[in-house]
Amino acid sequence: MALGTLLHLFSLSSSLLFFSSQVAAETYPIYATKRSSNTDVNLFRRQHVDENGSFGNGSIIVYNTADDLQYSVNITLGGREYSVLIDTGSSDLYVFGEPEHTKNTSMTAAFAYGKGAVGGYINTADLFFNSFHVPDQAYLLVEKAVDVSTTEGTGLIGFGPSASSTIRRTFNSSAGNPVLDRIFRQNMTTPNYITFLLSRSGSVSDVELLEHQQGVMTIGDIVPEYEHIVEMPKLNALVDAYGSQHWQGLLGSNGIIGPDGKKIETRTMIEQPREGKDDQLHVLFDTGFSLPQLPAFVIDSIYGRIPDSIFIENGSDYVGFDGLSNFWVIPCDYELNVTFMFGGHEYPISPLDMSWEIPDGTGDIYCINYFQQTADNIAGNKGFGALDGILGMAFLRNTYMLIDFGDFVDGSDETVADPYFQILSTIDKAAVHKDFVNARLGGIDITGSQPALLDISNVTRLGEVDKASMKNLAMSDSSKSGEKEDDDMPIYKKAWFIIVIAVAGAALLAIITVIVFTALRRRKSKVRGEQGFIPPMGAYKPLMETGHGPYSDTAYVPKPAHENGRYS
Repeated sequence: MALGTLLHLFSLSSSLLFFSSQVAAETYPIYATKRSSNTDVNLFRRQHVDENGSFGNGSIIVYNTADDLQYSVNITLGGREYSVLIDTGSSDLYVFGEPEHTKNTSMTAAFAYGKGAVGGYINTADLFFNSFHVPDQAYLLVEKAVDVSTTEGTGLIGFGPSASSTIRRTFNSSAGNPVLDRIFRQNMTTPNYITFLLSRSGSVSDVELLEHQQGVMTIGDIVPEYEHIVEMPKLNALVDAYGSQHWQGLLGSNGIIGPDGKKIETRTMIEQPREGKDDQLHVLFDTGFSLPQLPAFVIDSIYGRIPDSIFIENGSDYVGFDGLSNFWVIPCDYELNVTFMFGGHEYPISPLDMSWEIPDGTGDIYCINYFQQTADNIAGNKGFGALDGILGMAFLRNTYMLIDFGDFVDGSDETVADPYFQILSTIDKAAVHKDFVNARLGGIDITGSQPALLDISNVTRLGEVDKASMKNLAMSDSSKSGEKEDDDMPIYKKAWFIIVIAVAGAALLAIITVIVFTALRRRKSKVRGEQGFIPPMGAYKPLMETGHGPYSDTAYVPKPAHENGRYS
């Protein structure tokens, strides 16, 4: 994406996916690149958005970070293979390292970032994206980069609407169309939708995750076992009121269920919105955003109500938080359950996607809010678009999403349907709860005794934070599973207390067993000739016969989203 907010494209866990046997519909592996265990605090610096509303978050490969993965697919451009990040927040393709066969158009372009920039010449080369062949695909060959990793053989491929394509505007013709527009226009039998299934990194837990799925991207196809997505409501893709087009949609009215199980009252920050009601937030779906963004009052209603949570305005005042601003530090062992509402359906979020672990470099680990408050330069910025928030990877990892391009494809005629989204929840609440217990509580479920949430009226953003209070929220790197104890921790949560109770219980049980066994031996010695009572055969029978009904094996195959000759 040209320009962004925080941590670039951290995501997926494993890579290989499914390959379709059909030529007109393709499924692609999303390869996962594991990051090192050393965290670069610069990674957490909030990046800003340029005046064109393009994102930079996710467009830069970051190697020196921990506890997550990056989403990428393989392409062949001009005879050379590249690993490129996938990004629904931008529309263009760029790469580092010249292909074997490429043509320089002599036209220049640049993408600016809050931290860093890339620029170079627009080239054209033959592109092979799995079985799709796109001749003379326009792309940016990066020649200069500032504060950006320049590893050759890497890049980014944008899957946003062509209206946001810088290269398309520079060409001022269909010759500069983005990759997906080219594919849809030259393959008339290919349904013009894409789908994403983002996986979760197993590095967040020492125990294998129960809620695990492979990372998959498809073009014109549905991932097996997720066919029911076509039955989900079709959510209209909004036409941006300010002309900065992205994949935007509407949340339901007061469409966020907070950790107390009640809806959070929401109000859009957009003046006189063209679509939706005042209590519906306008959100952007973005595979290139690691940390989603929501209005500050929503974030406070979720994280500010946690007992002992601390709001920090300037992270540079504290070790390990340099570059962060306006965030909450919360106890890592506090389970949060939050749900989003779209089209009358609920989309719960894994508790592991609600808080983000950050090592401070001194052996301690802190947890901050995974869902951040909307950056000041995004909220109300007409150059960026009519948006209240951005639902990035921490949201998308809990869903399977279909984006139908409809008439957003360059050259579509008036008969083409409007673009839309369909979203399917992939979360098993019991499984993600167990994953949280294993990852954050060492497998001991004490979430039922965690302190009650504060009343929203008691939420405050203190200007200055006592550093001793900060230290109380830390857990040691060597005991991130909850082994580190604090003097202020309730006694019932301390490991020694749990062990003492367990040992005492076992000892008591042993004593009772000995007493009962001794009594039975004495009774038996006095009644040597007593026979055990044997009931007559047939005295026992099952209360009911066991069995189950037939399983449904019906597959739902979507109809093509466009017919032959639909493009002009």
